[in-house]
Amino acid sequence: MAELYTFKPLFPGSSEMDQFEKISRILGKPDNNDWPDAKRLADRKLFVMPEHPKVDLIKVVPRASPEAIRLMDWMLSYNPKKRPKPSQVLQHEFFHPKTSLTQISPKTPTNPRSSQDTTADSKSIIESIIIGQN
Repeated sequence: MAELYTFKPLFPGSSEMDQFEKISRILGKPDNNDWPDAKRLADRKLFVMPEHPKVDLIKVVPRASPEAIRLMDWMLSYNPKKRPKPSQVLQHEFFHPKTSLTQISPKTPTNPRSSQDTTADSKSIIESIIIGQN
């Protein structure tokens, strides 16, 4: 879903370990509350969990609405048992906005910045987080 806003992969890993590194740079290191089986699975693969703090998704996907951010946070849960089922996703507030498009004036932009500006910002933010230059 984030890719629809940024036009770029959110976690562009080149291997399983690189993929997890990219994920942890945005979602942070999972703890026992996030994912109780994480340590057991890491030990089985002889993998040390990267120590990264969680980054607020609004910094990574600044064009996303608060509803979209909440849905992405839910879908990106480390623990598969805490991720929503497709039917739950479809019932999420993101798909049921309280304001219809006809109530928004076409002359009043909801975001004064152009989509090209915010897309470029999103790309550079994701790159700096994943590359580790934040």
